[in-house]
Amino acid sequence: MFGSKEISGADIVAVAGAVETSDVDKIISACVRDRYDEAMVVVDTVLKHGFPALQLITQLVESVVSDSRFTDEKKSDVALRCAEADKALVDGADESLQLAAVVSVTCVALAAR
Repeated sequence: MFGSKEISGADIVAVAGAVETSDVDKIISACVRDRYDEAMVVVDTVLKHGFPALQLITQLVESVVSDSRFTDEKKSDVALRCAEADKALVDGADESLQLAAVVSVTCVALAAR
């Protein structure tokens, strides 16, 4: 598929349809610094590369929940909003609006205050 005899981890991620971990980390990092606009630039780039919003939401919540820097309360705030966005997307809601809401709640929850 990639024209070589060796398959790398990045090749597997590309075929699996997963968002780059570095992009998810950039979103979380921007939210920790309360930089909503920076996080949305990454989100827009991911969407423009054709990744589904649900994939990004899934990876974002998995990263936040597994990160020991955040309290259970912060994790639950993000997870709840991600679950609401998941339901809305299944019901046909706009991907960019749902991602904007998820990023907004994530920035509020994770910002160091």
